[in-house]
Amino acid sequence: MKDLEQLSLQLMSISEDFPEPWVSMGYYAYVTKKTSKALYFAHKALLVDRQCVEAYILKGSVLLDIKKLQDAVLHFRYAAFALFLDLLQTKSIQLK
Repeated sequence: MKDLEQLSLQLMSISEDFPEPWVSMGYYAYVTKKTSKALYFAHKALLVDRQCVEAYILKGSVLLDIKKLQDAVLHFRYAAFALFLDLLQTKSIQLK
């Protein structure tokens, strides 16, 4: 866990303009049982990038842990939809 904390802090020191530092901080909060912070960091990641699959998965996982099942399902669906869009875009590029 210490490695994840160090990585998260290092990423945040580089830039807050990408979703990865927020997701990393969110996973650190998640594994240390800081549910509110994990949700906050996942939300911040999604504000930076609305198609950040990792942030949707993180938020869905936290929501599932706190028994907000409908919200968890919604976020897992958003993650699946974002992945599907990426797959379509990849296939479109391959066909050109």
